[in-house]
Amino acid sequence: MSDVFRDEFNADTKEQELKLSGDRAAQLREVNNKLRERVTNDEKQVDCMISRLQTVKRTIEELRASIEKSKSIKIAYLKQIESENPPEDSFFPCEFENSTLMQVYKMIQPFERLLGIQIQKTHSGLLQLLFHGCSEALASSDEVIVCCCQLRIVNTNRFEVVLCDPPVPDLERLVNHLNWTEDIRSFIIVLRQRFCRYFELAAAVSNKLNSE
Repeated sequence: MSDVFRDEFNADTKEQELKLSGDRAAQLREVNNKLRERVTNDEKQVDCMISRLQTVKRTIEELRASIEKSKSIKIAYLKQIESENPPEDSFFPCEFENSTLMQVYKMIQPFERLLGIQIQKTHSGLLQLLFHGCSEALASSDEVIVCCCQLRIVNTNRFEVVLCDPPVPDLERLVNHLNWTEDIRSFIIVLRQRFCRYFELAAAVSNKLNSE
């Protein structure tokens, strides 16, 4: 009788052990599934961050390429200007024959020191505006960057764009507004703001990339 009881007890014990083992296996599978889900989500987040970083890097490279291209264009035009005009004749003389350009010069002259602007006449008679100090947002840049805009006078008091370095997306709209209002001073102020904004955006993207 005792042997029968012992066998039944052992059988119950084994059954309980198997049940506990099955419960633990189920718990382990649940934990394993949650870990896999967490790893999958983390991998997706990492892939998303890598994609964003690559996009930022491409944007930085495009901005750098644009700045380098603008520098090359600026240097080429400045060399051309220097070869065409002696330094002492770089500003409009009072006896300059074109009355329209002379009128523009007189209107802008008070802003030269205030806004860091130089007004020049090219050999071909273009109105050239040079803007200094627009790239101050690029604190890491030791090179002095001069922004340049060249305008041609057509139909007496109307202007058209010949060159803008660095490029301003809405320059045509600004020139159209200038032709409509004939307010050259407002045009100069807004154009300088556009140049400053260009370098502020370049600095912001560069700082973001460096921080990451």
